[in-house]
Amino acid sequence: MPFYQMLCIASHFREYKHIKDLVTMSAKHIMDQGGVVRNIEYWGTQTLPQPMRRHRQVYTIGDYWTMYFDTSPHGLKSLTGVIRRDPRVIRWTMLKQGGQSWRRGASTGKDCHAHGLPQPCQGMARPLGRDFTSEGGLIYIY
Repeated sequence: MPFYQMLCIASHFREYKHIKDLVTMSAKHIMDQGGVVRNIEYWGTQTLPQPMRRHRQVYTIGDYWTMYFDTSPHGLKSLTGVIRRDPRVIRWTMLKQGGQSWRRGASTGKDCHAHGLPQPCQGMARPLGRDFTSEGGLIYIY
């Protein structure tokens, strides 16, 4: 299953339960489709760069959050349909972080020393994405 990141801007409510329900619904939808949720991060409430219209309303502030997950292309399409219809969502984007061959040592036959990783992690590390703060190297999670 490919590895994806979803970045979402949700409408801001004073109660935390609205954003919690949206995140929980998204994660459960991925898991119901046979996917795996790897990480969820809440980036906080921020002023939007410009007023945004969605579902016949204009928004000026929003709650930013991101979710990292593995799912099939069918599961991704299904999640996009659910997010599109949800009135709490202002904007979202799905970014593909990696393909099916994310286990470098296992898929290419190379050991982890070729990638600068210690020997015990051979075939178990996968690239998370580009780290633009440290000169373009790869970030690995185990």
